[in-house]
Amino acid sequence: MPIHKKARHRNNHWQKQSLWTIAFVVLVGLGASLQLGNGEYFNFSLQSLALVFCFYFMRKTWRLIATGLYLLVGGFGLAVFAGGGSGWEYLIGPSLGFFIGFLAAGIPEPWGTRWSDFFAYSALVHLIILCFGLTSLLFYGWSYQEITGQGMELLPGAILKSIIAASVILAFDRLGVNRSNTG
Repeated sequence: MPIHKKARHRNNHWQKQSLWTIAFVVLVGLGASLQLGNGEYFNFSLQSLALVFCFYFMRKTWRLIATGLYLLVGGFGLAVFAGGGSGWEYLIGPSLGFFIGFLAAGIPEPWGTRWSDFFAYSALVHLIILCFGLTSLLFYGWSYQEITGQGMELLPGAILKSIIAASVILAFDRLGVNRSNTG
């Protein structure tokens, strides 16, 4: 391939990934502002569901860049965190472990082409986020009982979002929209 075509291809790839990154920040921010549940038995945002979609369709480097950008945008005051939260105080508060979990969850690569593969990947993303988030609550003085209660409150939502994510990703995959033509 001639040099000018390679340069144009790299530029197109960079532009495409930049657009995906912006879409990631918007989608995760919107997901964070959408709350589902009745508040008594379960209550969750769609933030991690949006993360799973973005992580599935983006390559690792861009997932990490996009997640970092999302955290910076929220840290600088744009209300993109769960419940409309924003600012550095929110970022380094009790949610910090969950945000670190967002970055860590962007590292594993998705695998397979079956619903069970998509579910396993989505469940892994949620598990990583929950492990980092719940463990970090110890540093904010939460008791083991409070952390266990928080985990039990978040777990049904994580399972439900993993089921939804696997089903939507499978549908996109069957329509021909998959990692090979988005990343």
